Amino acid sequence: MSTPSFPWLPPKPMPSYSSPAMRNFYEGSAFDAFNFAVHHPLSNIFLRIFFFWLFYLGPMLTVPFLMLLLALPFGAKLSNFSPAMRFLLLVAGVSFAGMLLPVIFLQHYAAPVTALVYAFVLWTMRYIRPLFFGAKPVGLGITRAIVVSCVLLAVVRIAAPISGITLTRPKLTTWASDNYRFPERPATASVLKGFGGLHVVFVVTRKGTDQSEFDWVYNAADIDASKIVWARDQGPAKNQELINYYSTRKVWILDPNGTPPTLTPYPFSSVAQRP
Repeated sequence: MSTPSFPWLPPKPMPSYSSPAMRNFYEGSAFDAFNFAVHHPLSNIFLRIFFFWLFYLGPMLTVPFLMLLLALPFGAKLSNFSPAMRFLLLVAGVSFAGMLLPVIFLQHYAAPVTALVYAFVLWTMRYIRPLFFGAKPVGLGITRAIVVSCVLLAVVRIAAPISGITLTRPKLTTWASDNYRFPERPATASVLKGFGGLHVVFVVTRKGTDQSEFDWVYNAADIDASKIVWARDQGPAKNQELINYYSTRKVWILDPNGTPPTLTPYPFSSVAQRP
């Protein structure tokens, strides 16, 4: 990949890719992200913070932090917090600084600090719980409402697919987002497993679709041990190299552009023709 990992590094010469889809994946969106980070560093930082906030906190878990501004005494200093809290703040500062450095940031990259984020949420809720406005226990009511709301949101998110309720896919990734999954691939895999044995499937390029989001071709870490190996169709000459490597596997060609996708024995493989 020619795109640098950090915005202060110069781009590298573009390597040679055997597949246009792989070139577009590694050099398309990645290089756009690099250019944006170089030319708009502040916007890049603010967007990164926003995406992190939307995924790990959202409006609901932001409420305790807003109430904390009212609960903290005027002129509060860092020294007023316990040593344990100051340590958490230090860890959070170092972690967030590190997340701002790479060119590409996805929300799950911050997964190691999940426990830290919710430690802050729980500490904040505990701090605002005794808050009163006049004689009204506002803090107690807010903390209870947040807990009940979070439980209800989780129940709705889990129960909706089970009940057959279609949820609108959000444009931005949140905690409740479901990665787009198309049922054709697992259905095809189930058919192949029903045949028994080992298989190689060459997938024709899907037309008019973002391959990074609707890609059929991905494999387990131990590809050679997989019952099904998915590969991109690159023509008879290139395909034959993989067929020779997996000489004992049945070989198939899959065209995902039809409805349903078409799976047929690969015409240039003698193994594929076996019953």
